Amino acid sequence: MTLIGSHWRGATPLQRRAGRAWYRNARRTILAMADASGVTKRCAGGVVAAMSPRTHWSRNLHVAGEILAGRTPSGVFRASLVKARAILAGAKPLCVLGGNKVRAFYRALVGDRTAVVIDVWILRALGLRSRAPTDRLYLRIAAAFTTVARRLRIAAADLQAVVWVTTRGRAE
Repeated sequence: MTLIGSHWRGATPLQRRAGRAWYRNARRTILAMADASGVTKRCAGGVVAAMSPRTHWSRNLHVAGEILAGRTPSGVFRASLVKARAILAGAKPLCVLGGNKVRAFYRALVGDRTAVVIDVWILRALGLRSRAPTDRLYLRIAAAFTTVARRLRIAAADLQAVVWVTTRGRAE
């Protein structure tokens, strides 16, 4: 198979379950945030995605909740806040969000199981030192995940999440 496949094969049953459940659980959280704030799933997912760069998941959810409640969180990137507010005001998330990773994260959060999020942990899993791959490399890696996922008969987003869980778990 490939290096991606070797990560799948090396994952424990617990890591596979955690990875395969990650986006499903994230979608439930996004739906709960949307319901609580009276916005659509796409709006809540867009706000979360906008606030995601360089932000841990728990902090991401906290600051997104603050924004959805009409408050201004402290300690966030101004550019992310501007994008989140634009989405909250009605802009389409994919028209506001920039970068392959953030746009893929948004798509995965709202249910696109073909979305592959290539972040620093995935790059490390593949033995790459870059923090931000070129567009061309990003697309090649995403296509490789899609190909391996098809062979394994799982969603590409789930395979990416399993590799992320196993790599991040080893790195901490």
